[in-house]
Amino acid sequence: MNRMPTGMYVSGNSLLHRSDARLKILSFCLVLTGVFAARSAGSWLCVVVLLSLILAISRLPLLTLFSPVLRMKSFIAVVFLMNALFFDGSGELWSWWIFHISRGGLFRGCFVTGKFLLVVIAGNILTCTTTPMAFTSAIRWFMQPLRWLHVPVDEIALILSVALQFIPILMQETDRIRMAQISRGAKFESRKFSERTISALSLFIPVFVTAFKRADELSTAMESRGYGCSGHI
Repeated sequence: MNRMPTGMYVSGNSLLHRSDARLKILSFCLVLTGVFAARSAGSWLCVVVLLSLILAISRLPLLTLFSPVLRMKSFIAVVFLMNALFFDGSGELWSWWIFHISRGGLFRGCFVTGKFLLVVIAGNILTCTTTPMAFTSAIRWFMQPLRWLHVPVDEIALILSVALQFIPILMQETDRIRMAQISRGAKFESRKFSERTISALSLFIPVFVTAFKRADELSTAMESRGYGCSGHI
């Protein structure tokens, strides 16, 4: 379960799975508004309780919901340190050169990373309980007024649908290539920067090649089925 690609739809029969995708997207926007507007302890508690209720309704495994957090632990640590070390807050605890650790900085680091974690978890709940086709149809419904401005709504919806379905596929491909490179001697966890850089290149280059190859195969398949001949999906 912990190797499940982030953002992949998880089949289920919960109330959240059966709900309309448009309602779920609106609810997600409301949760985002609450997360970014939260300032006091009471408002934070309300957002956490709301997310906990949504999580309980979704009936999703905890490992599935928190897998993005585990995958992004290094990035989250960097976000926390950037705020903790460079935010000029009150109550200085330690200082050296351009680095300053203060109570205000630590509070700021926890504040920013806390909001980031809530957004990631809320977004993962949305994608894990909504099929790509339902999500795309909902986005297309919201974009209907843009037709009056001659915006290609159907084409944009198709791009979103393809992108959403490619994300878990590319993540699976990345994991497969990573394991293959480790078996060939790649050292992704090495303490030497040069070895980690070489290992990263041995991963990123095949992933990009695979992505372009899949995109080319998809475009060829769409053209062979006549997509684009009439200008409509």
